[in-house]
Amino acid sequence: SLLAVYSLASCILIEPLTEATRNGISPYIKCESVKLLSAIYKHNVSTAEEHFSASAKKSLANSCSQVVAALSDLLSDSSLSKAKYRDEVLQGCKTVLNYVKAHHPLTRDELTSLETNLKEVSTNMKSGGMKQLVLKLIDTVKELPSVDDKAKQKAPKSTNEKKKRKKGSKK
Repeated sequence: SLLAVYSLASCILIEPLTEATRNGISPYIKCESVKLLSAIYKHNVSTAEEHFSASAKKSLANSCSQVVAALSDLLSDSSLSKAKYRDEVLQGCKTVLNYVKAHHPLTRDELTSLETNLKEVSTNMKSGGMKQLVLKLIDTVKELPSVDDKAKQKAPKSTNEKKKRKKGSKK
């Protein structure tokens, strides 16, 4: 169905869009990539969530840390110093952080890096509305629970080890 194609396309596009945010040849390309990533990660339980298969949701969660890291890097990207470009990145951060809050905790290091870059942006801002958004994003990042790095990396291995033990005991 069309919804399945949307779900699949979203998952397939995350990696190239993340790459485009990091290495886009122009600020415009970087910002358009952020807009598309934001559309993929937009958290709307009543509609969008129903369209994603379980594997698509897992793919979104697995890519989330890379997307957050790319957005964090963009906040300190000098080519995006114009207000309109910076504002696009901030809106992208807002959308992805809403997803993070609902679905995918980040490590303390990921949160700290994002918070540091947001604080840096806020010190250089003059406009009231966007400065308020940045301060709100900083507060959101501070409130988010973090996952221990080791627990995040070891979780899949421990379930695989259990499966191997079960298979080994049957023989």
